[in-house]
Amino acid sequence: MGLLTGDLDGDELTIYDFFVDGAYQRRGIGRALVGAALGEPGVRAAAAEVNVDNVASRALFEALGFEPVRTVSWYARRLDREDGAP
Repeated sequence: MGLLTGDLDGDELTIYDFFVDGAYQRRGIGRALVGAALGEPGVRAAAAEVNVDNVASRALFEALGFEPVRTVSWYARRLDREDGAP
């Protein structure tokens, strides 16, 4: 249904992965997941890695008071062998 992973370093939470299955989106699950993470004891600040192309995720985080601070480029590579070797 939904997943959120993050890391708490001191009092700052960084949300790395955030996903709600398409069949369950627009039901408040994402808002509840982020709200639960922000409500963890000791969390005083938070950041989230959000795909700039994911309009729904950006809208949710902005509605929760997050602001864009930095854009990161991802590098990817296709591996042709099953074992992942070049």
